[in-house]
Amino acid sequence: MKSIAMRLLCLQLLTAFPAAVSAVAQGCGSWMKPSYSAYSSVTSDGTNAYSSVLVEGTTTGTIPLGCGVSSGIHHYPRVYNQLGPVGGWSTGSEVPWNSYISYEDDQTVDDPVAGVNYDYESTGDVYCTVVGLFATFPFPTLNWGFAYTFTASTTLAPVGGYCPQTNACYNTKQPMCPVSAVWEGNSPNCYLYYESVPPIFYVGNTCMVPAPVMLPAGGPGECTPKVQ
Repeated sequence: MKSIAMRLLCLQLLTAFPAAVSAVAQGCGSWMKPSYSAYSSVTSDGTNAYSSVLVEGTTTGTIPLGCGVSSGIHHYPRVYNQLGPVGGWSTGSEVPWNSYISYEDDQTVDDPVAGVNYDYESTGDVYCTVVGLFATFPFPTLNWGFAYTFTASTTLAPVGGYCPQTNACYNTKQPMCPVSAVWEGNSPNCYLYYESVPPIFYVGNTCMVPAPVMLPAGGPGECTPKVQ
């Protein structure tokens, strides 16, 4: 099944970072030019959920003569990738301050429980061995999961191949992933009720399957409520 995803991207182009300049350049001017970026994503193959956080970039500049800056300055990435019950903090290797960093942390939740709302938290940081936290990219916390949806047909026959639908959730008037129409093609009849099989993957308030598979159901059912 084609992967479905929600991606976030942060860029930080730091032409002057006062804390770093004052501690490292020792009054010799803003010679350090940091440029880092971070990327965060949540995806699904329809069964499992995956997350990835990437931090990359470098610092450029020429150390002025007489500044006495040690060549032993290093930077390193640190990533927070918490996908529901799995993940946490991880740290990459220290490299010289002007070396390129590219560090990725990946997490997987195998067969998450449908109908349960999970959180996704992610942050990408870069640390300098002299000044500490050098660049930070905190991403917004997102909810995600697989939503059940039940619908009822409003007509007995398809209209242009589609059966118009209304909510058939007995537990909520606001399902996480409402469905307004079901494709029946050349079929002469609409089923009275439908349900999402498999459940619909969502991230935040976005249902990631624009045309979910809806199969005939025996009646109304319990839906995953919309996250408020």
